[in-house]
Amino acid sequence: MSIAIPNFTTGAKVVSGLNTYTYTIQNAGVHYCRAEVDHRNGSAATISIAQSGSRSATLATTTLTANTTDIPMPQSTAIVIGAANFAANDTVTFTISSSAAADKGPQDIKARLLVTQSFIA
Repeated sequence: MSIAIPNFTTGAKVVSGLNTYTYTIQNAGVHYCRAEVDHRNGSAATISIAQSGSRSATLATTTLTANTTDIPMPQSTAIVIGAANFAANDTVTFTISSSAAADKGPQDIKARLLVTQSFIA
């Protein structure tokens, strides 16, 4: 199931859980895409940002490595950033997936997703 994000007029959208989130680009031009994903110790989530429409491309992807050290970190944040030249009506897709038990609960993964034409670091 994919969840549509209607707009980013008030800034980043906060989402919870593993899912696919899509946004349709309104204005052509370079867009910056960012996902900040909070995850628990033991997470093995894969986070990706992709473009589809005028061209299909994976803009950024990362897979987290479960923390198995003796000093557990109860929570960490992964940041994934991508940028591309989009045509109007292209789609940005954020996918957060995992097979790890630490990621399965509805509140185990929280993310802030953003698409903007202003540069983001």
